[in-house]
Amino acid sequence: YSSCHWCHVMREESFSNKDVAALLNESFVPILVDREERPDLDSVYLAAAEVLNGSAGWPLNLILTPEGKPFFAATYIPLKDLNERPGMLRLLPQVSSAWRERSAEIRRGAEQVTTAMTTLAKGNGGGSLDEGVLKTAFEEMRSRSDAGNGGFLPAPKFPSAHRYLFLLRYWKRTGDGSALAMVTTSLEAMRNGAINDQLGSGFHRYSTDAAWNVPHFEKMLYDQAMLSMLYAEAWQATGNESFRRTAVETLDYVVKNLRAPGGAFHASEDADSGGTEGAFYLWTAAELKSALGNAAPLFIQAYGVTPAGNFEDGMMAGVNVLHRVLSDDELARARGISAAAVHKQLAASRNKLLSVRSHRPHPAVDTKVLADWNGLMIAALAEAAQILDQPRYAAAAQSAADYLLSAMRSKDGSLLHSNPDGKAAIPATLEDYAYTVWGLLNLYEASFEVQYLQAALAMEKISIEKFWDSESGGFFLTASGGERLLLRPRLIFDDDKPSGNSVQMMNLVRLARMTGDQALEERAGEMSRAFAGDIKRSPASAAYFLSALSLALGPSFEVVIAGDPAGKDTASMLRALRSQYIPNKVLMLRPPGDNPPITRLAPFTEEQRPQKGQATAYVCTNFNCRLPTNDPQVMLEQLKIAPPVLKSVP
Repeated sequence: YSSCHWCHVMREESFSNKDVAALLNESFVPILVDREERPDLDSVYLAAAEVLNGSAGWPLNLILTPEGKPFFAATYIPLKDLNERPGMLRLLPQVSSAWRERSAEIRRGAEQVTTAMTTLAKGNGGGSLDEGVLKTAFEEMRSRSDAGNGGFLPAPKFPSAHRYLFLLRYWKRTGDGSALAMVTTSLEAMRNGAINDQLGSGFHRYSTDAAWNVPHFEKMLYDQAMLSMLYAEAWQATGNESFRRTAVETLDYVVKNLRAPGGAFHASEDADSGGTEGAFYLWTAAELKSALGNAAPLFIQAYGVTPAGNFEDGMMAGVNVLHRVLSDDELARARGISAAAVHKQLAASRNKLLSVRSHRPHPAVDTKVLADWNGLMIAALAEAAQILDQPRYAAAAQSAADYLLSAMRSKDGSLLHSNPDGKAAIPATLEDYAYTVWGLLNLYEASFEVQYLQAALAMEKISIEKFWDSESGGFFLTASGGERLLLRPRLIFDDDKPSGNSVQMMNLVRLARMTGDQALEERAGEMSRAFAGDIKRSPASAAYFLSALSLALGPSFEVVIAGDPAGKDTASMLRALRSQYIPNKVLMLRPPGDNPPITRLAPFTEEQRPQKGQATAYVCTNFNCRLPTNDPQVMLEQLKIAPPVLKSVP
């Protein structure tokens, strides 16, 4: 994939080599696949690598029979033999010779691999899920948590935002302070670590060490979306100002650096610049002193810089990656100045270094526009617009949504996955629909523009028609009637972002509660039963599905605000509601008058009108409705909002 460092290495080292080209073209049909353009193929052949090797990653190299059945898989392959790793120049002739001499045997092995893949893809359904599986997932996460550095052991560490979103919900549900502590410790560590670009903001993809300070430097759109959503919710839940700043900085990085013409967002920024991974982000102590002058000592102390360097890099000596080691308060005490003065001076130094860095060779931007990742970014922007009271994020989400709904649809209304160079040609997968619906639902709740709720319902209907597994329940990754692949995956476990089925579970429950359509809730129940066996086997691997299950199990809230969308009283009611962390709720706005558009999508809102000429809240809890109220504080009492007990939080 475009941002993968070792993919670049193989491209330059092997696939641009004339000798390798000759060997490939002599005996093979070489096919290059962008995993982000074809997540369906990526999923199928990742499964093949898991069966063949027990693990998988990228670059992913497979050798297939002419029928597309795999019999060899490897990640990085050097040009020449490297230690125990065979090189391309030796491997390709060996495989070619083996095929000529033992093709029948190789075909039998490929059939066995395919059979194993098919068996694994069927999954383990049956049974039901209850609140107990939420506790099991929490205990599983707690057993793997790194209490000192945050995150989950062992390294390498990925941000895993969907797990922390589950833990926040678990804390809210149970009051267990250790769940919140796992979140806050990890978010502080990631914010301060080198996985977070300390100058320009935005999170790198993962860190190879336990302390978040040895990152792989690519920046993926989906990570920015998931993490900005997480930090915004964490601020809403705790009031920790650093979480709010991180959410804002991350979203601003995306809008500034990844926005595409037309309002959508590009896929990623590369790890490499100037031919070296991470070079854009690394500094020597001498460079910092030259750039900052008298301000350098404070900055060097704050960010863990040493003359010998704190980052091992085979290409560059004495380089440092920036990570925050002392807080403003700690530096203030050490230097005998105010924390405000420290904050101001460090901010000025960061701006100066950002200017210096702008003259370096910049990492390339992968300009693909992907529907699924954009749907996720729309969801993050729209949620942040509500939590942070920032209309500019809602406007950015709306521009991206309008682009998806116009430029990335086929004539029959179906969604398209990718828009390379303005030509949306690749059919959508389940995740495209799931993430787009997620984004549209959040955008409706941010803007109350009914067209987005209507579009979400239409997309959900199409996804059920095209992807639903009528035999076992749940959704396939690929659409019916599409290209025939080796198998048709039906995935439940999350990877670096939530699985399409996890998101669809949430979408179905939210849409059911927003529209009163019980058929959608029943389908969510079918999903729960379809994946029960798999989830019980490894509940922490389906964290976002469990967040949806928590909503489905309740307690949950359906809130309708009846009032003038432009009225100050309506704004006051919404501001009160959005100031609270209430993850298990859906929110609607019913304008005054007869038959506004929302009543056609949610007929139960017809009679929910403003009372006494003022904005009115209608709160229902688990299908039990309270008396309408014009008072925001009464509304909050009806939602049973009380400060959680934080005694066990360190």
